[in-house]
Amino acid sequence: MTARPAIDRLLDQFPWGRVLVVGDVVADEWLTGACGKVAREAPVPNVSIRYREVVPGGGGNTAVNVTSLGGRCVVVSALGDDAVGEAVAEQLRRRGVQEESVVVCGRHTIAKRRIVVGPQVVARFDEGDVKGLDPEADAELAGKISQYAQQADVVVVADYGLGSLEGPQVQDALAGLSRPVLVDAHDVRRWARVRPEVVTPNWEETAGILRLDPGLTGPLRIEQVRAGADLLREATGSTYVVATLDGDGALLVAPDAVRHVPTRRVDAPHSAGAGDTLTAALALGLAVGADLTDALELAVAAATVVVQRPGTATCSPQDLRSVPGSPLLTAEELIRICHEHRAAGRRIAVTNGCFDVLHAGHVSLLQSAAAEADVLVVALNDDAGVRAIKGPGRPVNGVADRAAVLAAMGFVDHLTAYDGAAPLSLIDGIRPDVYVKGADHDVLALPEARATTALGGRVSVVPLLPDRSTSGVIEACARARSSA
Repeated sequence: MTARPAIDRLLDQFPWGRVLVVGDVVADEWLTGACGKVAREAPVPNVSIRYREVVPGGGGNTAVNVTSLGGRCVVVSALGDDAVGEAVAEQLRRRGVQEESVVVCGRHTIAKRRIVVGPQVVARFDEGDVKGLDPEADAELAGKISQYAQQADVVVVADYGLGSLEGPQVQDALAGLSRPVLVDAHDVRRWARVRPEVVTPNWEETAGILRLDPGLTGPLRIEQVRAGADLLREATGSTYVVATLDGDGALLVAPDAVRHVPTRRVDAPHSAGAGDTLTAALALGLAVGADLTDALELAVAAATVVVQRPGTATCSPQDLRSVPGSPLLTAEELIRICHEHRAAGRRIAVTNGCFDVLHAGHVSLLQSAAAEADVLVVALNDDAGVRAIKGPGRPVNGVADRAAVLAAMGFVDHLTAYDGAAPLSLIDGIRPDVYVKGADHDVLALPEARATTALGGRVSVVPLLPDRSTSGVIEACARARSSA
């Protein structure tokens, strides 16, 4: 998608936004594997786990989305003095979130664990304490809220009903803040005394406030929210209500109007945390003084990016600045996307080369490469790299044109360009299951092949179609021109 100029300027301002996230932080754990049989003990899938990932969930996911979008974030929460809590704190730190403000107390950190086979979540099991904090921890958390709020432009209350915000001192600290407050809660009404600037109920929560049928869909529920706009603001004590409507986008309920921000419907088999992404983008918009309509358009776009990704995902400014007609990804973008494919259990194949003047031999190679895995990544030599390999006068087609032609092939999933003789840093970051190359190379001697096997992948050598080559095509064109 392409950002409007106002949205583009807003992204440029995000690095100056300072957000404090207060509330429930959990561990989201994704266990990805394969299932080939039914367990002997019971008629349930017998899943062989191949990949395990622990990321911050709940308010922690909101925090890492703030930093992913370019902002600065501090999180105040209560984690247990246990291995799960340590893992969450470490993941927050790695993602640029300031987590020294976390209170460590005598409770078990909440973990939400999901078992995934292919695109499907087959089971989820949760652990951890959801009881309220003891008075000592409540006082410590309240003190940190008051301390760190002074350094923030906006405060996000992330209330998932997991106990950390129930204490009286925490409640009083949040009610006494002088900063704008954005509330993301399962029941936003319980925060009416805070007089939040914005609340973000989802459709089920909005329907509960307005006493509507949660099964309503499409234009009818948009009409019902418009009709209940005053009640929504009154019940939540807020200046603005952002009612999220999943595939129908979101409604911004303001004192003077109700604005609909649509989105496109996408396939989202098991995405988690898109609401956290929307909250993070809205909070950054408030933090930099943006028009809330612009901030919501960006937030809906960011949530749409995330909802198409497996696991607990984030959105970056690059995701929102994509250029039409340019399918080339940066190395960082490609590595992140491949990490998400791997978390979803997909196998990745990589091939590389000039792919200057495409012919049937190229098509055969790429089709064979695509058949080796679920995802095909093609790494292109940049123009300087082609000249170094092929000599002056090459490439015939610049890297942007070469990428555009390859992107039109339905079996090529992702494209990137690289400089140098071999894309070793890409191989190291992507960790492909298979590296594919044509038989016109001494494939096993290639650095890319050796790097792939060192990482546990394999190498596939594809036979060539006879009498097909780029140089042959160029020579044939030259002969045709001279005889014309």
